[in-house]
Amino acid sequence: MGAAGGEWCRQNNLNADAGGHSAAQQWPDFVRWGGDWEKLGYLPQEFGFYPEFTVQDYLEYMAALKGLPRTEAARQIDALLERVSLTEVRRKKIVKLSGGMKRRVGIAQALLNDPEILILDEPTAGLDPGERVRFRNLLSEFAQERIVLISTHIVSDVEYIAAENAVMKAGKIIAQDTTEGLVKQIEAKVWQGNIPMEQLARWEYRLRVVNLRNEPDGTVTLRYLADAPQLPDSVPAQPRLEDLYLWLFPEEMEEAK
Repeated sequence: MGAAGGEWCRQNNLNADAGGHSAAQQWPDFVRWGGDWEKLGYLPQEFGFYPEFTVQDYLEYMAALKGLPRTEAARQIDALLERVSLTEVRRKKIVKLSGGMKRRVGIAQALLNDPEILILDEPTAGLDPGERVRFRNLLSEFAQERIVLISTHIVSDVEYIAAENAVMKAGKIIAQDTTEGLVKQIEAKVWQGNIPMEQLARWEYRLRVVNLRNEPDGTVTLRYLADAPQLPDSVPAQPRLEDLYLWLFPEEMEEAK
């Protein structure tokens, strides 16, 4: 939305970046676009902004594009900056923010028009573990008030955030249910077994290994997918959403080998 919105803005003579002035300082009369776009909020994986924009400038700019009246925009910006813990950096240039802070600026702009549906593309990609947890908690909070659609390859995010999941393959939805409902599909297909370290290469080649753990006694514990136990003394493991993903997409495990 940042790049496309900026291009639309320039074509319509909104001088949002001339002389360091923000969009709100010129605040033209916008004609609202038709359709249901006002019900949507969107956070792309990478959103564009003019390099001289501060957090405040950017949110005022996006509020202008969304057609918010000046007083409503000011109220929304103050409230959202408080909710995403960015009030203290509102006058700081976005280019100087951390990746996690930039993502929080993005979620704030997506919520400016108080959308009924929030669409997020890879919202936690590139974040460190602490920022990922913080962002997940924010999304869970916002999801209580609206529908949130998340496109992501980070399965742990889905487990913590989503009430219902859809798995898409080759452009088609192949599974849809709650997290608990989905993982039931692979009950008795996730196993855990222990092997000597010298056997690791052979078993890694033969099994669909989800992960492995080196043990203090020099052995290796394997978590793997199979219709029946393959290692001696294997025991069933509690299935997780990641296991389901790898069960449905075996080609990704083959590529990893």
